[in-house]
Amino acid sequence: MASTAPAETFTQPAASNVAVPTVSELGLNPKVDFEEELHFKFWNPLHYYRALNQHRLRLSLPNPGQFEFLNKEIKTTMLTNFMFDGGRADLAKILSPNFQVMHSFQLGLPGQTSAFEFAGVYADEDTLMHGKMDTDFNLQGRMNYALSKKLQVKSQMQLMTNDSQSMLQLEGEYTGSDYTGNIKVINPSLVDGTGIYTASYLQSITSKLSLGAELLYQSPMPKIQETSLSLAMRYQPSEDRAWVAQTQGSNLLTTSYWRKISEKTAEYTGYYACGLKQSSACDKNVKVKDQTDLNSVNACSKFKADVLIDGVSGIGALSLDSVKEITGELIIQNMYDLQTVSLGSLTSAGSLKILNNTNVYKVDIPQLTSVDDFQIIVNPNLKELTYRNISSTDNFQIIGTHVATLGAFTASKPGNVEILSNKELSQLDFSSVKETTGYINIANNGKNANVTFSSLTQVGGNASFADVAALDISKLDTVNDDFSLYTNDFKNLTVASLQEAKKSITVSGNGFEAISFPKLQEIGSSLNIVNNTNFNSIAKTTFPKLTTVPGSIVLQGSFDNITFPSLKTVDGQVNLSGKGKLSCDEAEKEL
Repeated sequence: MASTAPAETFTQPAASNVAVPTVSELGLNPKVDFEEELHFKFWNPLHYYRALNQHRLRLSLPNPGQFEFLNKEIKTTMLTNFMFDGGRADLAKILSPNFQVMHSFQLGLPGQTSAFEFAGVYADEDTLMHGKMDTDFNLQGRMNYALSKKLQVKSQMQLMTNDSQSMLQLEGEYTGSDYTGNIKVINPSLVDGTGIYTASYLQSITSKLSLGAELLYQSPMPKIQETSLSLAMRYQPSEDRAWVAQTQGSNLLTTSYWRKISEKTAEYTGYYACGLKQSSACDKNVKVKDQTDLNSVNACSKFKADVLIDGVSGIGALSLDSVKEITGELIIQNMYDLQTVSLGSLTSAGSLKILNNTNVYKVDIPQLTSVDDFQIIVNPNLKELTYRNISSTDNFQIIGTHVATLGAFTASKPGNVEILSNKELSQLDFSSVKETTGYINIANNGKNANVTFSSLTQVGGNASFADVAALDISKLDTVNDDFSLYTNDFKNLTVASLQEAKKSITVSGNGFEAISFPKLQEIGSSLNIVNNTNFNSIAKTTFPKLTTVPGSIVLQGSFDNITFPSLKTVDGQVNLSGKGKLSCDEAEKEL
């Protein structure tokens, strides 16, 4: 018998006895609550911050690096980083996986100093420590420590024998996934508030474009503060090329382009332009820290303030070829990596000082004609000094160089003239000088130094000539301070026109056989004739018109004869000593 399956049935559930409240019964208004939520998000900055972070995470942008390394490819391309004179060797020894030491030797060219440095490096996952010391006991060191994967603190210091070059730098850096923030302080002082303080931020906008800004606050002296803001853009479409544009304040724009041609070849191009407010960028004192600061100075054809370039490392060739006039001071000092200086357009300066740069061998100032204060001092390897024609100056000093020739000097009334310790210099032509308001000091130059002041009539300060083979001061009639001649080599000294020396006259240690001051009448202080080996006779022609000596007379040497035919008054003592034929009685009678 066939069986039949029971038919399926659907039973509607019984209605629930629990009442479900409506939206209005709950006291809610969907339209009003939605509007309030939108209003809260619109005014809440955290909402935009979260939205921006979510957008950045979706883009997976790269970290752009540090603001100060925007031009990192260009810095490695510059040839000055790899240039040096002489020989060089680096010897490294790895003592452990985390520690190594290095000996660096550099042999200078003839006339240059050689150098040795000892360095040590310790590094692990969180710490880097590096220090080095040279033979002059200059100590440099730096330490980096990672507080976390993103936060790092850094420090640098250098203790130099020249205190002006000692430095302390403290730095904190936070590296995000697509941005880098940095805070830095240099030589901060809690006592007077001086120092340099910077804050920078660099953000990736796309995978190829990044934007950033740097705020600089500096107080070089108490109660003097300066601030500036720099904006920057970096565009790198591929690994082998990059464009960088950067502003310096509101007045200077610098741009650069770098391209890698091959594995071993790269090129770069730089350009800078001034804005409409050039004057504000060209009338503020600048203490140069790097090439960017030099570019800002170089953008001014007329610079109306002071420029200090002191102890900056890594600059081998310094060029400010666009600057035509500096009304303040330009000081280049303690630049131990510097080799050449070019001021190709400079025609005038308030003050130009190139001091204590041990490796500089060339200074080129071909257009310079007017400078109030000109100092080239202690540049022992300087061999080429080029300037056009100094026609106006208040102070002219060249000391401690190896220059063999000087440029033209046509100033008729300078202030001071001082040429010292230039062992290769043999011709010193100042024949245009008629009068000085200050002193003249010439000493210790080339063995056969020929010194010409053939038009000189008056010296406002003291006049001193030493280690000279020939001297022309034939028209000199007045010296308003001391007049001295030391260790000169020529045989006959004739100061033909000198009538008055308002302080002392000293002739000491010379090779003179004859001395003549035919017109000298008055000396303001003392007369000293000392240890002139070949000079043994003060004859009637030596001081024929000298009448008055308010101070003392000191005569030391082998004198056979002493005669002062017109001398009437000596207010001080007379000191005579030596081994000549002159007797004391004869000397007493004459004096």
